[in-house]
Amino acid sequence: MAETRRTLTLVALAILPLCCGLPGGYLQDDLNVVIDPELPQASIQALLVDYWRSGERRPGPWKQALWRPLSLASFALEARLGCGPGLQRSVNLALHLANVLLLFALLKALLGDARAAWAGAAWFACHTALADGVLVLVGRADLLATSLILAACLALRAGRPGWTLLFAGLAPLAKETGFFVAPILLALAFWSSRDTSFRSCWQAHWRALLAVGLVLAAAFAARWYVVGAATTPEHWTPLAQWPLLQRLGAATRIACLYLELSLFPISPSLDYSYLPLELVADGPGVASVLGGLCLWALAALAWRRGAAGFFALFVLLAWFPISNLLPIGAVAGTRFMILPAVGLAGLWACSLREVLRRKPWARVAWVLVLLVLAGLTGARAYESRDQAVFWQRMHRRHPAASKTGMQVMLALARSGQREQGIAYGRRMLVDRFEPGVCSTLARLLWETGTTSAQHEAADILELGLRGENPPQVALVRRLLAWNRKLGRQAHLLALYDWLLEIRLPGALDSLAFEQSYDAGRTEQARRILALLRAAGQPLSAGGERRAGGL
Repeated sequence: MAETRRTLTLVALAILPLCCGLPGGYLQDDLNVVIDPELPQASIQALLVDYWRSGERRPGPWKQALWRPLSLASFALEARLGCGPGLQRSVNLALHLANVLLLFALLKALLGDARAAWAGAAWFACHTALADGVLVLVGRADLLATSLILAACLALRAGRPGWTLLFAGLAPLAKETGFFVAPILLALAFWSSRDTSFRSCWQAHWRALLAVGLVLAAAFAARWYVVGAATTPEHWTPLAQWPLLQRLGAATRIACLYLELSLFPISPSLDYSYLPLELVADGPGVASVLGGLCLWALAALAWRRGAAGFFALFVLLAWFPISNLLPIGAVAGTRFMILPAVGLAGLWACSLREVLRRKPWARVAWVLVLLVLAGLTGARAYESRDQAVFWQRMHRRHPAASKTGMQVMLALARSGQREQGIAYGRRMLVDRFEPGVCSTLARLLWETGTTSAQHEAADILELGLRGENPPQVALVRRLLAWNRKLGRQAHLLALYDWLLEIRLPGALDSLAFEQSYDAGRTEQARRILALLRAAGQPLSAGGERRAGGL
């Protein structure tokens, strides 16, 4: 009876706070996909199929990096069935509930204490910082990878090598962080029991672990083959350009940021906020480094302390892919906390085990903590129903984050308040110049349809592109198309000189060569022609005729 009550309360804590967010629309990456003008203005269903399954809609190799067959196939299936954002969020909510119940089962298996296991799983179920992983549609990749990793851990613990292999093999197909199931399983085999030696653990699990390693190596080879050239520098996280010591300091700060958010989730939503992390030598940077050293010290102390050692190592392993030490990743994202939160929930369960058993007041205090978290999560879910409100509140929490300001502009325009969105963008540019804000504001100005606004749009877009290094090819092509439509010949010739100077592949085309030739810029035309020939780009019939005259 007590077991049933615990399970039902976990279900309630996982579902009820997030239910009010189900009627909302698309957010963050979901919203960008839907309103991106580079994509055909088709139905949402067809858009999701084309984007998530094949990645052929937008030029450029970056979409190959989203090779997550299992997660993306679920979007394609929902698109075929005509599911809207509410139903798709319901699938995310079901995966979150599955993660809560799987974590509860794993904690019971490792701790042998149902009360402590419930305390850790309940913290995971209603934590506010995990809400965006459920409410934002693309968070499904993290949810599904976490489910498969937890299932693989339970299967290994139960001595089911076949199921272990299946779940571990599917994890990297949900998201690339799933590859870290291998060291997590190894840690589970060696550190989950304080009474078992390394040798006996290896003898009990070596076949399963070896098979998992081989399957993951095959999955990695397949991913490398599919992604290929997508791992180019312009798709790296900005921190990948920093020296190693700076990246180590920034990674420590990010880990401390996540830890702070897990303890005090007053203002979540770090996804794509790109918080300023330029310096490590300032006060917060030094404090973060010291805090990170304390975390490492605690992990070292828990090295051979059974389940506590496993969950401490779990946190470190799960944080590594989002630490920005790897070249591909985001600066900081709330939904990336889902997998590390599993380890944090386990540490909570380990630390509360004796207190909950001996102190009745501790149980009351923990229930109050959970109720506060559930209330914050419910408020977070409710504000996600209106995308304009969602982004405005997010930008107020992180005013230095340009990405959130860009989304405010887009959300206002999408809700029929285009002029307010344009005014918001102009204020942002006055306060702080950002290339991304320039491109977003330029797009809104161009879509007004007035000639003066379109001239302003071209000027602002050019200003933003010249501030990027390197600029995006798709945006450069858009700028060229706008200037050609407006007949701004002098601007075009100046842009051709700039593109020749920075040698941006794919930006110049046959029309650029023809216009340069017709304007009498012979040397410029020769350089453009040489660049096109070297890149193997074809010339039009008019271009071939002009090339013969050089």
